[in-house]
Amino acid sequence: MGCSFANSKTDWGSYAHILTDEAFNWRAFEGGGGEWKKPEYVNDPRPLESTPLPPMRCEEIHNYRQCGPFFCFDDYVCVYGDYIFSGTGEVRLRWAEPGYDAPTPPDGFPTGHKPGEPYPYFSGPGDRFQLTGERIRWRDYWWHAGRTLEMTIRGNVKIESVRFFQTGYPWELRRDLNVPGDERMTRLLRRSWRTLQACSFETLMDCAYYEQLQYISDSR
Repeated sequence: MGCSFANSKTDWGSYAHILTDEAFNWRAFEGGGGEWKKPEYVNDPRPLESTPLPPMRCEEIHNYRQCGPFFCFDDYVCVYGDYIFSGTGEVRLRWAEPGYDAPTPPDGFPTGHKPGEPYPYFSGPGDRFQLTGERIRWRDYWWHAGRTLEMTIRGNVKIESVRFFQTGYPWELRRDLNVPGDERMTRLLRRSWRTLQACSFETLMDCAYYEQLQYISDSR
């Protein structure tokens, strides 16, 4: 009760965005509030197998800076956000792939477009929460990708804490990506390594931001 989910045209193949209203039960994550039904137990003789995959990464990172409503990361990230808010009003969280290296956003950044892309960097509903005065903690139910988080606040909402945790498959790099005398190959290897990191989780995927899918033959 009190929440719905919506998709977006700019990240249609990834997570659904959550929208909450005043009736949302923030205690649900702790097993409180609302109406809970007693579980039923069914005997299932099928054997359970342990997963062959290692746990995905979960490392707190600090390589970002805040400028107005934007949290800009130094590099492309795939992260879970952990937030604590208080007050009354609305919070909206929207991620975008592009970032900026200047101290402040360049002119036109909030409404910028990628080449050939009809939609702005920041479009769609994002994750939106209606707060009614209590102190709440929101932890992303799915990770987000990109270089910039836009946090829009209305009312007298106060940000008490913001933390980010990098995730992804725990690859280990076993060789130096620097190729002496060949800057182009070095650059290609470094970008390929970052692409592999951003697109590897329990499965491989096309794109961490737009399309968290794996069509037949994609991984080849």
